[in-house]
Amino acid sequence: SRFNARLAEALAARLSGAETRALNLRVPDAKLVDRLTGRRTCRACGNIHHISHSPSKVEGNEQGGGELHIRTDDALETVTKRLAVYREQTLPLEGWYRSRGLLSEVDGDRNTDQVFRDLEQGLRVVRALLRLHQKQGHLDGDEFQLV
Repeated sequence: SRFNARLAEALAARLSGAETRALNLRVPDAKLVDRLTGRRTCRACGNIHHISHSPSKVEGNEQGGGELHIRTDDALETVTKRLAVYREQTLPLEGWYRSRGLLSEVDGDRNTDQVFRDLEQGLRVVRALLRLHQKQGHLDGDEFQLV
């Protein structure tokens, strides 16, 4: 088994006494591939369109007037590699956090307003837990940060 630096970092943070929680945005791989490989970016202004979810109304980009192109990190080969790295390096962390009751999950396969609302709620819960631990004297103000 290969050394997993992310898992080691999570374990080290936990052992240091810092309150560590994770917020996981769940989206099926096929949906991620569609979202990423369908993005088009304006070369002139950086505005982002999607070929099916928010296509440009004109040839190119109506705001910047530039050509729309596929960024290299949105190419199918790159997206596929990124998902493989996620499964290898980050997915094990989900189980680690879940088994300790430290994982909150949000269904990212919905409209952006619903997902944003749930992410905000998840962050409110994390902040409330951190404040509770701080009040109980388990944490001082410099011992945690929300990243």
